[in-house]
This record gives sequence, structure tokens and C-alpha cells, in this order.
Amino acid sequence: MAIDEDRAWPSVQKLIEEQQEWKLRGVLGHLSPTRQVECIKLWLPTMKDGWFFEGILRVLQTSQMPLDDKREMLGLLLVRIQAFEGRFKFPDKEKIEAAVKNELGTLETHDESVVAKS
Repeated sequence: MAIDEDRAWPSVQKLIEEQQEWKLRGVLGHLSPTRQVECIKLWLPTMKDGWFFEGILRVLQTSQMPLDDKREMLGLLLVRIQAFEGRFKFPDKEKIEAAVKNELGTLETHDESVVAKS
């Protein structure tokens, strides 16, 4: 699905403001890496349902965003999960927290292999 991000961005912002999390979940993966970063930064602080953390993680795992941005977004996601007090089943919280930490570890391993090749 191709979208005109510049025209669609105000609608995405409105989805965030209106807490339309199901719609945001569907849109996030179709945004450019730059807009994904913007969307995640705006969405995470307002998120009401922890169910969507996994969807954000999946997008981050496949996104072509620069590694520094990906690391920053994963860090924000982890902090939000740890502080989250909304609707969330406890075992799921532990599972998604571990998955985010694992993904951060994967990025660290990637950094080490790049340095080793230099």
C-alpha cells in the first residue's frame, strides 16, 4: 500500500490524538522510517492498551530506519512497557519486555560485528 505521507500525516496525528490504536497499528508499517519514528514518539506516551506494544516491536524489527533511530525507538518502547499501567496481562508484559531487550541485544551484536570488520 502506497500513501502520500505528507497529505496523510495530519490524519495519522489525528488518529494518535483520538487514540485510534487499531487504525494506527495498521498504518505504522506503511509509513517511511522517518514517519515511523515520529509516529512512535507521539503514540507511545498516549497508548492505553499494552496489546499494541508487540505490533510496534514487529514494525521496528522489519523497518529500514537507521540503526541509531531503531535503537532509540526500542529504548523508548522498553521504558514505556516498564512504566505502563494500562490494560496489560502480566505474563504478556514480561514476554514483550524480554523480546524488546533481545532486539536491543541483537543491535548491539550488529554494532560489534561492524566494528570487528573495520
